Amino acid sequence: MNAGVERADLWRRAWHAFVARPGRSLPAVVAAAVALAALLLLLGLGTALAPLLGRLPVAEATAFVGAGTSASDLDKLAASVAALDGVRHVRVLDRQTALEQLQQRLPQASAMNPNPLPHAVIAHFRLATPPAAVESTAAAMRQLPGVESVALDLTWYRQYLASGALFLAAAGTLLGALVVLALLVLLWAAAALTSIDARELALLDMLGASPSFVGGPHVLAGCLGMLAAACLSIGLYGLARWGWQLLLAAGEDLSPLLSLPWPELPALVTYLLVAVTLGAVVAAARVGQLRRRLRDITANPA
Repeated sequence: MNAGVERADLWRRAWHAFVARPGRSLPAVVAAAVALAALLLLLGLGTALAPLLGRLPVAEATAFVGAGTSASDLDKLAASVAALDGVRHVRVLDRQTALEQLQQRLPQASAMNPNPLPHAVIAHFRLATPPAAVESTAAAMRQLPGVESVALDLTWYRQYLASGALFLAAAGTLLGALVVLALLVLLWAAAALTSIDARELALLDMLGASPSFVGGPHVLAGCLGMLAAACLSIGLYGLARWGWQLLLAAGEDLSPLLSLPWPELPALVTYLLVAVTLGAVVAAARVGQLRRRLRDITANPA
């Protein structure tokens, strides 16, 4: 038998193994596709929501500076504040700009003349900086030259961190459970896609067939099944992405930020290869396990 005929026979036997039990293989493909689509959706949502981390509230400390401070001294003070621990960035609010902003919010403030407001250097801290670190940095700000006082309110911030910790714990538990469930479904589906007849394996072993001849069709059938599931999952993800975009259509400000990304071609190819590899590994493991059982039964008959 030449190589071409062997390959054709391998594909024929693999296809037969794949379609031998449609009542088992079809649900397995659908279940694997749903599990893979769920993992894709979780990954897409994580990628879409990542930019929103920059919009989450952070602690702030405001240093008030005397009205007679020059612009160059304000810049030096801002640089000193930016160098303190936990500070992500600094914003300088001069007294004239502060008065203009106040007048926009409170029209009656237009009568304030002369301007009684001081300059302000506002320190924005990194995300989830511990309150103790914020207080320590605020104390260091009070010691800087030119600073008259520092305003700091951590009551809301402590409540925000506590609520955020509870939310992260609940979300992490839920996401972890979903990922584990999806992986278990994938393993079950990959195993279900490998339709193995124990009698056929026993007969081929007795005839001295090579391991590749015995297991090759089943491994290839597992690959075909997981490839079909992966392709179907991409379609399901595309459908979910379309529905998600429809839901966001009303919120024009959030739509660009929450748009689910579409994987690039290299990522899709890698995804398909991983799915096919999973099918091959699980199928090979099942064939090897069944062959070992048959040999044990033959070596130790009851």
